[in-house]
Amino acid sequence: MNTGVQTIPGTGAYLSNAVAAKSVAPQDQALVQKCREFESLLYAAMLHTMRRTVEKSDLFSGGHAEELYTSLLDDEYAKIMSDNARHGIAEALYQQLARPSAVRPHEGPVKG
Repeated sequence: MNTGVQTIPGTGAYLSNAVAAKSVAPQDQALVQKCREFESLLYAAMLHTMRRTVEKSDLFSGGHAEELYTSLLDDEYAKIMSDNARHGIAEALYQQLARPSAVRPHEGPVKG
């Protein structure tokens, strides 16, 4: 069964077949990993914001320890979400950053 996902060797990160078909160079594996980490940070911010919207009850509130635990739990959820290749944020970021720049600072715009 082809799920449309491949694992990048040495990083533990997943990459969709569309991006993996371009055969990620060994020097780009670090870029892919950083893109995954950035995607994880976006999800963590989203989860923390969502968690703040939930009204807390005095009856079941665990205080500071519960807040710390749920914050760490949200961070782990974010890592799991970023490893899921169906979202595509890391892949889009990788494709944008891996693309050669059309403008080089010392040469000016490329003509032609």
